[in-house]
Amino acid sequence: MARFDDVLDRATRRLRVDRELRLEVRRELAAHLDDTAAEYRSAGYGPRAADAEAVKALGDAEELSEKLWVANRFRVRLRAAAWWGARATLLPAAIGLTLMYLIAGWSTPAMYSTFDAGGPVSGPFGWAAQRFVDRLKSQMTADQRLIFYGDESATTHLEAQRGLRDAHPDEPLYQLNYIGVMLSHQGLAEQMEDRNPDAIKAVLHELDRGRKLDPDNGIYDMLEAAIWLREAGALVEDESRSVMRLRRDGERDESHPFVWTPEDDAALARGLAAFAAAADKPHLSAHRLDMLLHRVEQLPPARSLRDYVFRIGEGVQMLLPTLTYQRVMARRVAAEAIRRADAGDRDGALALLDQLRAVNQRAAAGARTLIGLVVADSIRMLELETRAHVHEALGDDDAAARAQADVDDHARQKTAFWSRDDPQETYEIERRAGMLLGVLMPAIPGYRVDVEAFRMAEYAMFDRLALGVLLVMLIGLALTTSTAGLWLTWRRRADGDRPVLLWVGWRRYAAVLGLGAAAPVLLFVVWTVLPWGGRSYGLNDNVALGSALAAYGAVWAATLVLIWLIGTAALQRRAAEIGFAALPPRQWTRVLTLTAIIIGLTAAGAAARSIGPTLGVAEEMWWSVLVIAVKAATVLAWGLFIMDEITWLKGRSDAFALAGRAASRGLGVAAGFIVVGAVVTPIMAPSVDWAVFILAIAGVGVVVGAGLGVLWSARQPGGSGAFAGSVVRSMGPVLAGAALLLAATAGPALDRVERAWVERIAARSPAWIDMEVEQSNGRVLRDVLRQDAAIPPRLPR
Repeated sequence: MARFDDVLDRATRRLRVDRELRLEVRRELAAHLDDTAAEYRSAGYGPRAADAEAVKALGDAEELSEKLWVANRFRVRLRAAAWWGARATLLPAAIGLTLMYLIAGWSTPAMYSTFDAGGPVSGPFGWAAQRFVDRLKSQMTADQRLIFYGDESATTHLEAQRGLRDAHPDEPLYQLNYIGVMLSHQGLAEQMEDRNPDAIKAVLHELDRGRKLDPDNGIYDMLEAAIWLREAGALVEDESRSVMRLRRDGERDESHPFVWTPEDDAALARGLAAFAAAADKPHLSAHRLDMLLHRVEQLPPARSLRDYVFRIGEGVQMLLPTLTYQRVMARRVAAEAIRRADAGDRDGALALLDQLRAVNQRAAAGARTLIGLVVADSIRMLELETRAHVHEALGDDDAAARAQADVDDHARQKTAFWSRDDPQETYEIERRAGMLLGVLMPAIPGYRVDVEAFRMAEYAMFDRLALGVLLVMLIGLALTTSTAGLWLTWRRRADGDRPVLLWVGWRRYAAVLGLGAAAPVLLFVVWTVLPWGGRSYGLNDNVALGSALAAYGAVWAATLVLIWLIGTAALQRRAAEIGFAALPPRQWTRVLTLTAIIIGLTAAGAAARSIGPTLGVAEEMWWSVLVIAVKAATVLAWGLFIMDEITWLKGRSDAFALAGRAASRGLGVAAGFIVVGAVVTPIMAPSVDWAVFILAIAGVGVVVGAGLGVLWSARQPGGSGAFAGSVVRSMGPVLAGAALLLAATAGPALDRVERAWVERIAARSPAWIDMEVEQSNGRVLRDVLRQDAAIPPRLPR
């Protein structure tokens, strides 16, 4: 075809604005000239004469150039508009979807780390969580925001909750909520600790107001008793007295009581009067859980784990203030009973203890959370131990012995409650529960909860995060290749090695996206349902977490490798069609073998991490060596793959030197990533199997190294360098399209999966904390503590 170069150049000159189209038309014209010349040669013309006659038959080159321009100008403009449209929309759209996806994805771990959604959201990803909180507010009505946040114009949380109370002055639930916030408010609580009379007066005023709204509830009297009794004097531990307390292991410890000498008789009298009033009321409840559930009802339905974590965070601090005052009241009443016994006042001391039992029974009757039961149980034990001290002080040895026996009996009941389940079974449930529920449930014996829903919702969340990482990789490579392509085009704008922006066609483009982007994700979905996928255990288990990270690394590797392999193969076929920069045939057997080894070794590492513990050899040295060997072999396979890929891109010339340079770039970048991963991973996730995570980072590093190696190959002069530059320039839209496809399909699919599991969780518990007693052995302990006490009604809302 070189003999027709001059006429072909002149005939296609007007098409130079679209170099790919010009090469395609040029190739068609060259084939036509070859066929015409062959006909003349068969008619008896010599080679040169045949070529000359073929050129003459083609017509005037300048006129032909004009005709080709007229015939193709609409096509040129359409292709130009399509390319510029793709450049203007494809990559920005992929970046936009990825950013939206990442912001939504990172808000969940941000919620995990903060648990403080009602106030300023903190943590390394607090900005994502704050964005979620702001969006949540925008979906709520003004009345709903008032109930959930209080008065939004207020400058403090205390003022905000007072605004809610003032908006509904006759609602006892909001009054109790405001009192609870007052008791937990840092400034006011410190003032009360310092016995500031104004602070005490303000709280007592609100207690009087609440007592009028809900006269049958002893909580107001109990809190007032705690305030006055704390004012009456300080407690001191008396080590000269002791009661033997039975531990769970059967051994005994000494328990020393608190005693006191009241310093303010008026405060003591007012405190004991309020305490007696609390003992006479039919029920006692701060209704903190009622308020929590009422607030949660104002939120839109939970559709993601992030939404549910937000609800859990709202309940973390709601129960503590009134329970703290309950313990303050109990300790001082017990100390007063001992003081009266020391003074010989038998009836007065035992009457106080009887009242303490009555108050505690009423509190236990309304306890619907484990912490409320634990406090009630500790007060029950305090009351029993104090009886032993009282009888000992009164000189009644038989009654003291009976009281000690009651202490032992209650300790055995409590031990039976806490030890009701098989420890190994409990441990197994915790391993299967997942991170969130694994943190929330270990202190709850006999907990029967839907661990699968919590576990799978977390896996869906981690899948979304892993997809976000893959999208970042694809976007990063798309930006890198697009930028490098523009630079190469500008650098070679005046020579014949200028890269061509190749279009492989819709079918090939679909094949690249389908086989390169969609297929690995679909295979990953299949992997997750297999036993080796490790999803029968939660991500709080290091084995399952290591397997998940290794599997994510395999998906990242497979996606990037397949997109690059299939994409470059499609570009090679397109280049051959237009006669541009033909390269030696790719050694597909070796490439596919290496790709299979990479993915297979990564999957084998994940399977080894899952299967090893079931064989009982997780701690054996040879098993650890095997896992390390699999990881090392994976990195070596990556290096071989990069050498082969860049050697092919450059051609067969000087392959040894090229392979060395490729290895130094690919494995060098991987080594850098490994160093960064070794430093960062223990900080970000110290309990994670960091070696597996570093393996995934190493894979990413090798891919980045491959990109640098390809760019190095593309900048070399010559035909293969021009094609390598064309690969770099043309892969940007392919990578951006892959990111856009995954963000638009896999992203919403994972959202639906997570939503389904979270809806299953929320259907059984609006805020998790309301399940602690009803779905555990807590019911048994509650029945023991409350006996015949009346159950307080839930306040109307």
